[in-house]
Amino acid sequence: MRKHIWIALSAVIIVLIVLGLSNSLRHSAEYTRERLLKQTPIGTSVEDVIKINKKRIWRTIDWISYEHGYGIDKWNTPSESGKTTIGVKSIRVHLGTYWVLFRTDVIVFYGFDEYSKLVDLHVRKDTDSF
Repeated sequence: MRKHIWIALSAVIIVLIVLGLSNSLRHSAEYTRERLLKQTPIGTSVEDVIKINKKRIWRTIDWISYEHGYGIDKWNTPSESGKTTIGVKSIRVHLGTYWVLFRTDVIVFYGFDEYSKLVDLHVRKDTDSF
């Protein structure tokens, strides 16, 4: 009987590891950016970017700004007080979270021009401890 319990427990652990490793959020920020650009190429409208992200159940639109783009600071990460501003309008979307000892949130910033067309996007991964 004990042998069956260990086999079942081992199988569950293996399945959890495989599922965890197959999470697309674990890919590099560069790979994720390229994948997102295929879904929302440069020139996509604000409305279409919002629609596409709302279709994805696991994604959350954190904010939409029709007043300012997003800033890139000296570490090339989006920030409110960034040195370089991308676009004149912006959207921030939380793509999801994954865990490997620590929590990692994957966030994308979309920048739009004055005509509400996508000019660039930036993927950021924030890793926090408990």
